[in-house]
Amino acid sequence: MHAEKARKLVIVGASGHARTVADVAVRNGFEIVGFIDDLETKVDATFLGKPILGGRAVLPKLAADGLENAFVAIGKAQVRAELAALVRQCGLSAPILLHPQSVIAGDVRIGNGTLVSAGAIVNPNVTIGEYAIVNTGAIVEHDCTVLDLAHVCPGAVLAGGVEVGEGAWIGAGATVLERRRIGAYSIVGAGGVVIEDIEPNQKVVGVPTQPSRRRRSL
Repeated sequence: MHAEKARKLVIVGASGHARTVADVAVRNGFEIVGFIDDLETKVDATFLGKPILGGRAVLPKLAADGLENAFVAIGKAQVRAELAALVRQCGLSAPILLHPQSVIAGDVRIGNGTLVSAGAIVNPNVTIGEYAIVNTGAIVEHDCTVLDLAHVCPGAVLAGGVEVGEGAWIGAGATVLERRRIGAYSIVGAGGVVIEDIEPNQKVVGVPTQPSRRRRSL
């Protein structure tokens, strides 16, 4: 039998997070044909040995030329949302990328365009939305809901029954206790311990977390 032909993929973004995405994409059997970067203007620029094909404006042409898959590798949720909308508009598929060294229960539901990185653990009856990130070594316990565009950063822990709102950011090493709700587009600072619900668009820090003096700006 012939080996299955690798699926071609463009990665939207060319920064540190894109390095992680590229590694997981290759492990998932994709062939990376290039990167998209709005900020790179040099002719013949490359990233990880692959060409930077241009800014986001080139996506419609790539789709028209037969590209089928694009993955948005941008950390900031608002920008990721803009680019996800463009990927959909172009009719491109956004694959789910799961590192082979992640542990994911059999009944977990994961949306398109989502990344689960190395060492992450996602336990039973969890729902993860589209274009979310469960980063290296994060733990998402049973019965959690992680909505679209949310980011559970490296080493963060969501105890059972937690709901993470759209676009929320759970910082590296943070812990959210059982059945707490994190509002949309909120930030939990690195190492924080959340013992109470967090309202939308808030930034909280500390152990236990307290509101930061600066409200999160959208």
